[in-house]
Order: sequence, then structure tokens, then C-alpha cells
Amino acid sequence: MENEFQAEPQPPAQTGGKGWIGWVVGIALVILVGGGLFYYYQYIKISELNTKVSDLQSQVDQLNKANELSTSMADWKTYTSSKFGFSFKYPDEYKLTVDSQDIVWLANTDANRISFEHFVDDAALIASFSGNRQAKTIDQLIENEGWTKVDLPIALQGEEPAVAFLEGAAGGNNFDFVANYGNKVILISSIGKNQLPDEQVQILSTFQAAD
Repeated sequence: MENEFQAEPQPPAQTGGKGWIGWVVGIALVILVGGGLFYYYQYIKISELNTKVSDLQSQVDQLNKANELSTSMADWKTYTSSKFGFSFKYPDEYKLTVDSQDIVWLANTDANRISFEHFVDDAALIASFSGNRQAKTIDQLIENEGWTKVDLPIALQGEEPAVAFLEGAAGGNNFDFVANYGNKVILISSIGKNQLPDEQVQILSTFQAAD
């Protein structure tokens, strides 16, 4: 008698039933990455807008300050030196005097003074500081005296760029400017200052050559 064997049924082949999980994870990653990029982009745009708003506000504040200054300066007095060819405006509380050497002094207190001194040329100005020293230019004078050249805080009008420096030892005793107007050289000194007070900046912003 022949043995008969019946084949046992085989379980159905796996068809990748977990594949959908990979799709879900992939879609989730795409959403997360896309969302992150979107929010990052929005953050950058908001930061740029905030910067622009801040810049505009700063400009508005500057314009308001300029308008207030213009209004307050409308009542300022004007001094004109016909001899040396310059003029400037100053507040009423400042006292203006001209000494025997034709140096113009402007002060509201002993500690808050500005002087305007005329020289025929750079050489005469240099000699007034350095005597027989060998400086030929203002820059050489500053270097020889050990002074400190500084940025000009205002735009003095002139035929050549004005030079600003701290005159004196250990950081400066006077804040000086040299302004050139062709054959006119004006030394402007803020006495005893290492930096200009705001009101002096306003006064010197009105300084100009006069015909």
C-alpha cells in the first residue's frame, strides 16, 4: 500500500504590510521639515521688518529733533566777523566777547567756552603751538605734540576737510578744530573738553564762511 502524503497548506506570503508605516513617517518628516523652513522664513522676514521699523523710527526721531532744533535756533543771535570772514549762531544765554588779539570768545559759564582764532595760514597756526619745532602740517603738529586726532562730530563747511584733535597731555584738555577757507585758517577750541557738549555741537554746526 502506497503512503500518501498530503501537502500542508502554506501561509500566505508577506506582502509588506508594514510599508504604510514608512510612508507615514516619510510624510511626517516632509511636513516637519517644510513647516520648520516656513517658520524660519517667517522669522527672518519678521526680523527684517522689525529692523526696517526700527530704522524708520530712528529717522523720524532725528527729523523731530532737527525740527525742534530748527525752531529753537530761529531765535539765536548771529555773529559775523567781517575782518576774518566767518559767522555762526549762538543762544542768547551765551556771552560773546572779542579780545585784544581778535580771538572771539563765546561762553555761558567759565567751564563752557568756545574760542575762534584766525591765522593767516597753517604755518602761523603751527608756530603758535610748536614755536621752532619742525612740523610742516597740522598732522605733523598733532604727532609732534603727542596729541590725539579724532573724528569730526560735525560737518564744518570749508574748502578743505576740517581736522579735529584733542590738545594736551593724557587725553586732551581742549577739543580743537582747524577749518580752512582758502587764505583763512580758523582754530576753534572747546576749552577744557574731551568731547563736545550737545549745545556746542549745535553752535558749531552753524559755523560757515562769510563773504
